[in-house]
Amino acid sequence: MPPTILHAEDLREDAFLFERALRSVSGNKLAVKHSMDGQAAMHFLSQLDFHAALQLELVVLDIKIPRRSGFEVLPWFRQQPRFTHLLAALFS
Repeated sequence: MPPTILHAEDLREDAFLFERALRSVSGNKLAVKHSMDGQAAMHFLSQLDFHAALQLELVVLDIKIPRRSGFEVLPWFRQQPRFTHLLAALFS
């Protein structure tokens, strides 16, 4: 199973460009998962089993996403013990 990056972004064009750039620099060796809003990102993360959580390499959160902003998702994410090995980044 390849390393995974979660990208929470509500603009499809930005999500497409982000994934294309990541795949380009990684030689297509990454799995990029997208969520269109913060609630969906939290749901995706909460559904990961132990092994899938270990495959997660990075979480990138848009600040201004619907339902839960990046500012709301980040503190929740940091409180989850199984994700202490991960970086999370906010962007606008």
